[in-house]
Amino acid sequence: MRPRTVGLVGAVLLLGGAVTAVMITGHRPDWTTSSSEALAEFELGQDALQKIYTADARAHFARALQLDPGFVVAKLFLARCLDLQPSDTRVDEIVDELRRADLSKLGPREQFLIRYAVADHSKETVKEQEILDSYLAKAPDDPFALEIQANVAVGRQDWTDAQSIYRHLMKVDPNRVSAYNELGYLAMAQGRFGEAEKMFQTYRYIAPEQANPHDSLGELFTLIGRYPEAEKEFNDALRIKPDFCATFRHLVALYQLSDRDAEASATYSRMRQAGACGEYPTKATACGIAEWPSVRIHDWEAVWKAASVNCPADLAGENPIAMTAAIATGRRKDAEDLLERVKAEVAKLPASEQSRQSLEGAELHMEGVLLLAGGKPVEAADRFLAADKMMTYRELGSGLLKMLNGVYRANALQRAGEREQAAKVIAGLREVNSAFVAECARMLNVTLPSPS
Repeated sequence: MRPRTVGLVGAVLLLGGAVTAVMITGHRPDWTTSSSEALAEFELGQDALQKIYTADARAHFARALQLDPGFVVAKLFLARCLDLQPSDTRVDEIVDELRRADLSKLGPREQFLIRYAVADHSKETVKEQEILDSYLAKAPDDPFALEIQANVAVGRQDWTDAQSIYRHLMKVDPNRVSAYNELGYLAMAQGRFGEAEKMFQTYRYIAPEQANPHDSLGELFTLIGRYPEAEKEFNDALRIKPDFCATFRHLVALYQLSDRDAEASATYSRMRQAGACGEYPTKATACGIAEWPSVRIHDWEAVWKAASVNCPADLAGENPIAMTAAIATGRRKDAEDLLERVKAEVAKLPASEQSRQSLEGAELHMEGVLLLAGGKPVEAADRFLAADKMMTYRELGSGLLKMLNGVYRANALQRAGEREQAAKVIAGLREVNSAFVAECARMLNVTLPSPS
């Protein structure tokens, strides 16, 4: 999996990373605390974040704050690990506390991280870039700043720049093996799946005892249709870390894609019993569990009802099946409402926010679905093409949506009389995951061009 951020925008806390254990030995420590016990807990939290064991990191940062309530930067990293709902206001409260904190007693890195986080949360894009540039000018090899710089590059989909930064990060801090993870996902984003596999395999070789390398490989294998290999990696991840949320969610998706609904439901039950995921990802998984069996048999009325009961309202941008179900059951007004909900979510995000681009892609896709249903295949094909340019294969969910969007685009092109172009689109998609493309065609009840 890739680490995700919530609320306190993401760049500053995208990865925790390992820190050097610095006690008070005559030079200023990297982290300002009066308690050696609190520092030890903080470092354990950083190590857990490096492994992407978010719940463990949250517990360590909370313990660090208990031991030293004045440990300001520990509060910043605790915010990274909070299991927040989209409407949660705790991050606002934490940012207000950080904004009022006396930074003069903190080290340069701590001051930078807090100032950047406050500017980022306030959507002060120019200011946060100035803060980042200023700090990097003084500390060009600081791994925390380099991670932020890479994340900014990813946000603008500058894959070349992001790769260059991560490679530099690996040189200045070889212990940050999670950089291999990020390089793997950057390769996935560009459709370079062989390169991604090599990066994830290197990550697994260096850190075989960690769950995430196995999960990342499993995610890649699921996306490209190598389902048996994916299942093995996911099982290895859960053997290592039985409460690893991402793997449970990926394994559920794998079973659904493999027509193994009973095993998907059983895995979801295991996930809940293990307390692996917070409330929101648990609800999102429950949404898919409720919808998918009816999707497979094209019972769109049942899909719509399942989505209405089981899917969070703010999941519209991540749940294109609901739009398909609304159109298939003649609920055009509901489909339009779904689109408006996504547009409202997009409007809340600054242009530099990573999640904005994927939501904009979802918005364009949904517009295309509405246009196609309205008998406007040419305009729909244009929307699907625009959506495709916003979407990437960087993660399993976004990659599957990109392929679904491509099948819609091919259908629109066929209906517009552009059969040759439709065939090219489908040929490209089949090279990624022919089984999923066929599933999408069955789902939409469309006939795709045969391979030439």
